[in-house]
Amino acid sequence: MALRLGKEGTATLSVSVSASGTVTDATVVSSSGDDELDQAAVQWVKAHWKYKPAIRNGEPAAGTVQANVPLHIEKRARLSATAAPLH
Repeated sequence: MALRLGKEGTATLSVSVSASGTVTDATVVSSSGDDELDQAAVQWVKAHWKYKPAIRNGEPAAGTVQANVPLHIEKRARLSATAAPLH
């Protein structure tokens, strides 16, 4: 597993968000350079992220955003991911 090898990187994902703010899908737009890290980013985002949904005509609406997902190792080989949505 990439995490045990000490690899780090940043993947850019396209994230589909439902009208309730849950992530319904995530795909790699720009690779971190490592397939395992890319897949870890996708899995992390799907399992842990929630968004405030877009508003269209005064109602919550589904949408898609792009986000940079930097992955790095913390103590005990724990995966950590943060994001900065792209504008």
